[in-house]
Amino acid sequence: MTQPRFGIRARITGGSLLIAIAFSIVAGVILYSQIRRIAEEGGIGVLRADAAPYEDAVRNGATLGTPGPGEFIAVVDASGATVVDSLPDPVSDALDEVLAGPGATHTETFEGTSYLVRDAEVEGVGGDWHVVSARNAAPQQAVIDSMTVLLVVAIAGIDVALGAASWVLTTIALRPVRRMRATAEVLAREGGDETLPAGPPEDEIAELARTLNTLIVRLRSAAERERQIVSDASHELRTPIAIVRTQLEVARADASSVEQLTDDIVRAELALARLSNLADDLLELSRIDATPRGGSAFVGELSTALTDATDRARLRTIGRDIAVDYDDTSAGDPARRVGLGATDAGRVLDNLVSNALAAIGEDGTVELSLRAADSGIELSVSDTGGGMEPSFAARAFERFSQADGARTGSGAGLGLAIVDGLVTAAGGSIELRNRPGDGLTVVVTLPVLA
Repeated sequence: MTQPRFGIRARITGGSLLIAIAFSIVAGVILYSQIRRIAEEGGIGVLRADAAPYEDAVRNGATLGTPGPGEFIAVVDASGATVVDSLPDPVSDALDEVLAGPGATHTETFEGTSYLVRDAEVEGVGGDWHVVSARNAAPQQAVIDSMTVLLVVAIAGIDVALGAASWVLTTIALRPVRRMRATAEVLAREGGDETLPAGPPEDEIAELARTLNTLIVRLRSAAERERQIVSDASHELRTPIAIVRTQLEVARADASSVEQLTDDIVRAELALARLSNLADDLLELSRIDATPRGGSAFVGELSTALTDATDRARLRTIGRDIAVDYDDTSAGDPARRVGLGATDAGRVLDNLVSNALAAIGEDGTVELSLRAADSGIELSVSDTGGGMEPSFAARAFERFSQADGARTGSGAGLGLAIVDGLVTAAGGSIELRNRPGDGLTVVVTLPVLA
């Protein structure tokens, strides 16, 4: 069974209306009680005013006056004789019942008509006298009924007006959301470079629009980067695949000797190695994009990663006049942690060393270092490979970015991009200290975790 769907506007309006009705009921009960109390006190005041001259005359032994028009008064002396009686006939006939009643002001019904009756006991000549005053209760009840109807109508009108105002205000407040939704539907259907409209008011909806726009920009950037990666990867994969195919075809068709066949196989193996390295780098970038946080490591583990990377670099330089050294001055507090795992730290060092060895050629110096600094822990790789072209240094960390002539080697321009991804995910930073004509130092700064 499909559940009924209520929009935000309907829910806000309905909720506001229910709250208003609840408050209206409470306020209505209070107001009705006050109106009834005021009406009753007014009736009692009239009875007191009517009876006051007669009560004073009884106390002072003065002559009792004649009740005026509309004054319903009865005076009974100490002997029980009725001295004055202008009460309506139904009340007058039941005067004995009134005198025997509760005495205070109260409402009684005589022959189908309700009267507000007050019996005041006054000390006079010969004993206690009774001054009885009465008023027809119908006018008073009519006032109460009229005020009740007016109160109900007013409260109902206020509730309806509040509901309508809530509907209008919610419609106005949600207008930016409708514009955002319309724009989002166009973007989903047709694409484009637009972003969601963010209204000028600095409210929650504008903040939501800006947050969503940031997300849209990031998604577009990621999609564009993905398209660029696919394009560059396709180009990079095409070259070694074509080389392998050509070498195999040549080996099959034209190999005239075992030596030539072996040479063709070696060339094919080199192309396959380049292809394998490219696949590994692409997988590493995919892992970084999918799960950027790579764990953490103690400074002592970084020291081990530094010495291991140095040993691997020395193995790669056998037969070349390249000196590989390292300097570790971080032993003061090996228990401190950074947001880069030991394995990823080794990957960072290996990539930086590979770039350094490729730049040096056959002779030079590579130095790895690990030290504590005010900003955190610094990992650096320095070489004497002549440095970078200043124009290339600004885009050195872009994926598939290579300096002129670099594509003649086996790399694909992903090494520094991988380093940048790993370091950025760890909350660190990278600095290129370029010395054109001399060498390059890459400094990786990792903040210490609390």
